[in-house]
Amino acid sequence: MAVLSPEYVKELVTHHVGGYLKIAPKHTEAAPLSKMMKPGIGTYDRFKQMFERYSREAGKEQYLIPYFIAAHPGTSDYDMMNLAIWLKKNGFRADQVQTFYPSPMATATAMYYSEKIRYLRWRVTVKMSILLKVKSAAAYIRHFCVITIPIIESYFIKP
Repeated sequence: MAVLSPEYVKELVTHHVGGYLKIAPKHTEAAPLSKMMKPGIGTYDRFKQMFERYSREAGKEQYLIPYFIAAHPGTSDYDMMNLAIWLKKNGFRADQVQTFYPSPMATATAMYYSEKIRYLRWRVTVKMSILLKVKSAAAYIRHFCVITIPIIESYFIKP
């Protein structure tokens, strides 16, 4: 919504950011974003351009910290691979990865347990086990970390 109001972004950047601003694009791919009811990654790109422009104009060195989520219902391995490619192309090294965890009263929780988008009656891919969720996050988002190499190998190399 902020991208619809450059004045708001300018006010935010100029007077209310102390160096770092965490924002939640949550993913880069249209399929998972639609299930999260979030706009496309282009919205993040437009916000980033405004953020950087107004930071320069204010003479401030400020940074965006994007927040991403792994294993959300309806997210495929292909979606996660594309997220990892986007992170690498844009120079991000995600040190913390949020893995989807079902919580009460959330639409995503209903998707998780029913494996369906109820209002559309479509089936969704769900990573039910904690191990699969951790492997998904490690393999795609934390691919650069030495500690995750055995997890990545076990995810892709089947005995």
